Amino acid sequence: MENTHRVVAWFDEADDAREAMVDLEVKGIDADAIHITTPAPTAVAKETAHRADLDVIHRLGSRTLVGGLLGAAIGAAVVVGALVVMRVDSLGTAVIVGAIAGASGGALIGSYWGMVTRLPVNEEAFDTSVVGDDKAPGIELQVRLDDPHKESDAVGVLRQHHAQQINREVA
Repeated sequence: MENTHRVVAWFDEADDAREAMVDLEVKGIDADAIHITTPAPTAVAKETAHRADLDVIHRLGSRTLVGGLLGAAIGAAVVVGALVVMRVDSLGTAVIVGAIAGASGGALIGSYWGMVTRLPVNEEAFDTSVVGDDKAPGIELQVRLDDPHKESDAVGVLRQHHAQQINREVA
């Protein structure tokens, strides 16, 4: 019977805890195994929740925009390059149409990819009652690991995001 490992980290900043959750998911740790809490329940003002929601929208929007612009440039370059290599007749018109088509397709794919790469699976990452309160007394992030080899990855991610204290437990 294998033991379940648990890593518990405390953060002073809500953004550090949120980014740690996303990076833990990127490292292959299941979103259901990551939980975020505050030591004491906090009442969140409407303004604070609204500001946290706007912050999330701004982050996702900026990643979508950057991904779309990058995708448009790459898509246009690939399609125009392919048309030049194929030596199509009426190269000028083909290049313009190819650039527009490549940019459109690339923007669609790039904006999707730009947003999805940092979108957490765990909905707790956007819970404004926990991570939206910047004046919370501390934020606890719990990670349950069935694979002991992933424990060092989890601890590394938590340290990278400025965890104030990290405890390891075996159950």
